[in-house]
Amino acid sequence: MTKGEKMQGNQLRYILLEVTDKCNFRCKHCRVEGWEQIKKPLTTKEILSLIDQAKERGVKTITFSGGEPLLRKDIIELITYNC
Repeated sequence: MTKGEKMQGNQLRYILLEVTDKCNFRCKHCRVEGWEQIKKPLTTKEILSLIDQAKERGVKTITFSGGEPLLRKDIIELITYNC
């Protein structure tokens, strides 16, 4: 939102960003029949861009989710960048 722009309607303040579908477990409630792994997960650069875009639009909180986000090799970089 640029200076002088009026806010109309609800503003997005929070997003849940699923950064991976990888997980150490195979829980029945997560691995339903017909489930397929993501063929091409988002790159670090793509996720950093999403974080920038969200912040530019006034998002105050971004939660990293997944599968198991700690399985991403770049999760510390993503968390640090988001702070």
